[in-house]
Amino acid sequence: MINEAENALTRGDCTTALIHSTRLYESEYSDNRIRMLYVSSQGCRAGINMYEVYEELLSLSGANPIGEFVRIFPSSASDSKLQSTWAAVDALQTVMVPGSVVSSADQTAPNAFNRGSVLMQDLTDDARIYGFYLSMALLGTSGNRFGNPDSSYTQQSDFTWTTKALVQADTTGTACSLAAGLLLFLDSAQFIQSKLPSSSASAVGAALTLLNVVTTFGDAKCLLATGSAPVCSAAKQRLLYRGACEETDAAAAYAAGLIEGLNALWL
Repeated sequence: MINEAENALTRGDCTTALIHSTRLYESEYSDNRIRMLYVSSQGCRAGINMYEVYEELLSLSGANPIGEFVRIFPSSASDSKLQSTWAAVDALQTVMVPGSVVSSADQTAPNAFNRGSVLMQDLTDDARIYGFYLSMALLGTSGNRFGNPDSSYTQQSDFTWTTKALVQADTTGTACSLAAGLLLFLDSAQFIQSKLPSSSASAVGAALTLLNVVTTFGDAKCLLATGSAPVCSAAKQRLLYRGACEETDAAAAYAAGLIEGLNALWL
């Protein structure tokens, strides 16, 4: 079944790859190879082609990276690309370095046979590299769905989840997923930057510098809601788990700040 899934991915047959990899991922036979196969199958359905996206890195705009992600990863309500990025993010966090010991506060548990971590240093190098592409897909598909971009990929409608209450009222999990995607980009872009040729590294660095500013919005909104910088720091770390906003007011407030920052910085 592993070979069938891998062959399907090679052919670009995302549906067949996902059928086989899902059965394995949800079984007692799941391991890092199967987890990455499942992540890649969901990424395939989300429109991730690592070679094509890599070529796009040179055109990343330091002034408007979200607009570039929107251009690279088109999506509409009629496809499943956004949902596939969510599933892939959840599974990515289970591709951990063998022997990792994860405290209960930092664990994620997509299913009984896969335990994950929100600590990016617990993930394998392959997972962190793939996370870079996955984060761009999540942000790009989200922008297409909810930012109403025009023909030049400029945001026409703000993301609406800019208060703690609105984030907590979002039963779809879209708001928390958007926050998780941004934080995943910040971590994975920093990790991958040193591994890229100078031309690509420069473009990624420019995008990273701009989007890092968004965390100041999260810090401010969370601090206003909780009055505790350590609580907000922990909430930021936990937000790499898409369900974090349902767990604490701090995580929901931090996510609202990140989304407010994205509205300010997506030109």
